[in-house]
Amino acid sequence: MARTAITVRRFQPNGAHTEDFGDAIDAANGMRVARAEPERTVIRYTNDHASNAFSIVVRAGDKPAAQAAGQGDLTVSVPAQGTRWLGPFDSGRFMQSDGSMEIDFTGTSPQGGITVFHLPKNT
Repeated sequence: MARTAITVRRFQPNGAHTEDFGDAIDAANGMRVARAEPERTVIRYTNDHASNAFSIVVRAGDKPAAQAAGQGDLTVSVPAQGTRWLGPFDSGRFMQSDGSMEIDFTGTSPQGGITVFHLPKNT
């Protein structure tokens, strides 16, 4: 199945930003960030399960786009009712050949929200 697209929130220089839950995760199909700029991408994953910990997995890129993909995936455990922030990332490790980044979730029935932030180059 096709991966579910994640809505990217863009930070604006000198701006205010409202916090929200983000997109509900799609553990069955995985998710993707289209037209990613890994060095300017930050991910927030909130596990809203009452008792189960889950992991978020940022997949290593495929060749030839990702020269450092051999370092493997980045897997981060998120405790029940916990939040983890990941990134910015190295495009040489995480960029897919189509310009996207791929994200998966592991554990028993993962659930929660994911928000992808795009950081500005300057203020």
